Amino acid sequence: MATQVIKPDGVSGDTGNFLITATSDDATIVQVVSDGNLGTYIVNGSADKTLVFALEGVSDYGVLSGATIQQAVLTARASQHGKGAVTATLQLLDSGDNILVTTNLETAETSATDFESSAYAPADGITESVLNGMQAKWVTTDETQPRLYEIFLTLTYTAAVPGAGQLTISSGTLTMSTGEITI
Repeated sequence: MATQVIKPDGVSGDTGNFLITATSDDATIVQVVSDGNLGTYIVNGSADKTLVFALEGVSDYGVLSGATIQQAVLTARASQHGKGAVTATLQLLDSGDNILVTTNLETAETSATDFESSAYAPADGITESVLNGMQAKWVTTDETQPRLYEIFLTLTYTAAVPGAGQLTISSGTLTMSTGEITI
């Protein structure tokens, strides 16, 4: 089985209450939490704030088109900011804001630590329509201010099998001496 990392491509919620620590003055919350750089992060400027991240969908990753998606695991890369332990809640939501998975985290670590949710793995798999509407919800709790470096979804999937009569090539050169290709 293959995996694909899905990153945020939008954000809503208490966006004005989060401070961005980045190398660029014009960095956005979405850029910072999806750049893979542990030198950049966001932190809530006041206690108990919420962000909801829209996640990329099937159209952003051709390998997912027609694939059988078995499970989704949401990960937040976070650390303590200031003094003492920090807490937050991480949730995977569907497009209707229904909670699919909830993970509570607490850390006193000063360096980025990965917090993974339980796997969302319905028996009949995850459909493309459900995946296309998934969201990640980040809620800071207990009046703490954790650093959020990254947030992402890891999908485990089986690639689609080409249908009968389809031509595929995984590497090399395709040579055609006669005939026609219709797309």
